Amino acid sequence: MEKDQFSFKAGIKLVYEYKGRSITLWFSAFSGLEQVFIDGQLIVSKRSFLPTSSNEFEVDGELFKYNFNSSLFKGSYACTLYKNHLPFKRKKIVFPKKSSSIKKQFFNTIFHFFIGFLLAIILLKLQMPYWSVFLFILIISFIISYSLKSEAEKPQIIEESF
Repeated sequence: MEKDQFSFKAGIKLVYEYKGRSITLWFSAFSGLEQVFIDGQLIVSKRSFLPTSSNEFEVDGELFKYNFNSSLFKGSYACTLYKNHLPFKRKKIVFPKKSSSIKKQFFNTIFHFFIGFLLAIILLKLQMPYWSVFLFILIISFIISYSLKSEAEKPQIIEESF
């Protein structure tokens, strides 16, 4: 069975199961293209650049409809699949919030300051020009910040049944 996927680059892929059949909904963030696949076969394709979109299709004589809601500003995405005009399943894409304590942020700031201070002393002892010391410290602090930054958690796709 295929898995749900979320990527700003590759799009949003949501997979639903119904009576042993795979219903795959795919949404592109860039082109607005929306596609519905039943067992890997494309049955519906359209474009929509609106934050809310819907479409209808049939599977084994049953009428299905999806409503896709997105909000780039809130970072929320939800897709509700309806079967015969009744809610069947919903999938929400949830972005975990970073939990960073003030104490941790304080120690990271002190650590960056200390590393920058040591590098400045070393570069000044080597008689480097002041502007190059400043540029070097700026570049090093970006590198250190990036390397210490914890890997961003991937969004979670939560499924709700009705």
